[in-house]
Amino acid sequence: MTHRLFVFGNIGHLDQLPKSGGQSSARRVMKGFQDEGIVITPIRRHRAEIASKWGHRLEVGYFALHDLIKMIGKMIFGRRKGSAFMQMTYAGALVPYEYILATTARLLGYKNMLYLQGGLVMDTYPRGGKIHKWLFKHTMDKQSLVLFEGYDALLLTQEVSDSHLLYFPSYVVDEVIPEKAPSKPEDELNLCYFGRMSPVKNPIIILKVFELLCERHPDMNINLTLVGSDVIHPDYVAELDRLISQSPYKDHITRKENSPFEYLIQMMQRQHFYIFPTREKAEGHSNALNEAMSQGLIPIASDYHFNKTIIGDEQLVVKGYEPADYADCIDRLINKKCLAALSEKMWRRVKENYSISIVNRHICKEIKKTISH
Repeated sequence: MTHRLFVFGNIGHLDQLPKSGGQSSARRVMKGFQDEGIVITPIRRHRAEIASKWGHRLEVGYFALHDLIKMIGKMIFGRRKGSAFMQMTYAGALVPYEYILATTARLLGYKNMLYLQGGLVMDTYPRGGKIHKWLFKHTMDKQSLVLFEGYDALLLTQEVSDSHLLYFPSYVVDEVIPEKAPSKPEDELNLCYFGRMSPVKNPIIILKVFELLCERHPDMNINLTLVGSDVIHPDYVAELDRLISQSPYKDHITRKENSPFEYLIQMMQRQHFYIFPTREKAEGHSNALNEAMSQGLIPIASDYHFNKTIIGDEQLVVKGYEPADYADCIDRLINKKCLAALSEKMWRRVKENYSISIVNRHICKEIKKTISH
């Protein structure tokens, strides 16, 4: 039997480069499904770009109807047997729309599936009112299969719905993961961050953590590498670069704009720590976090959304956003002389839990089984 998925999500124009990490993630997921023999019919959800309050509302309202009509047009004459409709979505403010899409797919005679990405649900569901919680529950109840990027979100949903729920974490392709745990330099200490240089990712905090460590260990060769940009927050990026230029340790700082993955892989071979004090409101299972851990980097991350369950070691998770707390965490690990062991542990965690060969094949088997029943 041919298994087909009509996939509705923020995938962008497939003939163009992705405009966000969410689009990159959605495309990678669809490619993984295709590699396992599932036929994909993509339905592109519009990505809102107007910044003004009323302009944003008008844009979202117009394209909500436009995309719904587009979905119906693609599916109304499709074959129901062997097919299903899948939303790739984020909950939060999208819950009413997710309910409408699931109801429409059901009325059209299709099975529903949903991939809940990001960690927004961890904030919005507990604080949501009765209507929001009713819509979320009944959207989940309409699904034949629900996939979760974060295990914490699965546990939350498990309390309100009896639908079939599966953990579907972000993954790394096996070719990227070294065959054995990478060895790191012993005569220096290297910190890095790569990703968006936005206020919610807190690269300025990372800079302050680095400077604190340099002050505490004047005889140690400590280096910082920051890679990335952010066109939405140019003032913040300019402030970051100004602080770097004024840092007494600027000679030990490497600052680059967005760079090819080949550079990142090469750069990570010498790095010990990936500093990740994120408070991005939709933060899910970070691809960058996965990639860093796969190369044996030890993450020092904020206790936010899924970070703790992804990393699997509470001593690497920091509550709050005080630079001194992150520096203290690194100091404790240095004093324990456990960096090599932790590096291997992080590499192994990705290899055994977050590689495409482990994750994708299992998920695709469940999708095919659900479609066939």
